[in-house]
Amino acid sequence: MVGLAKEIESKQEVQGIIDSLQFYFKQIAPDGIAGLEAKLTHAGRSGELYIAFEKKELFVKLLDKYSLYESAQKIFAYLLAKVEHEFNFTVHPQVTHCDVLQINQLISTKIVEPIVAECGVGPLDVNHNVAMGMVYWLAEQCFVRWH
Repeated sequence: MVGLAKEIESKQEVQGIIDSLQFYFKQIAPDGIAGLEAKLTHAGRSGELYIAFEKKELFVKLLDKYSLYESAQKIFAYLLAKVEHEFNFTVHPQVTHCDVLQINQLISTKIVEPIVAECGVGPLDVNHNVAMGMVYWLAEQCFVRWH
């Protein structure tokens, strides 16, 4: 994160988005259920729609604010890949075996807490809400699902 702080201080901005981050901007719904609202509703989690949209928006604002810095793009790409990987290989296989509370605990333990521990201090200051916002943003983009 030292590189990012230097880029911000010197206003060293880039014009494009690196490929590893651009990868997450395409929305493909192989199961035909596209978007955050549809995914949460289909999984019986519509009660968290309001907070999901709010947390997703926190992440989107952070992404927008720092997306002009190459180091930030690399950090975001790394974090999104980490979220996607942990969700799809640790959380998603449990959705048919666990209740909502157990799934939430898995998301917290395997995704949110590690990200906050890794990036909670510094220029990005990723807190629990932003980390969860990444999960919801990836659901919006159809990279994770609760069903």
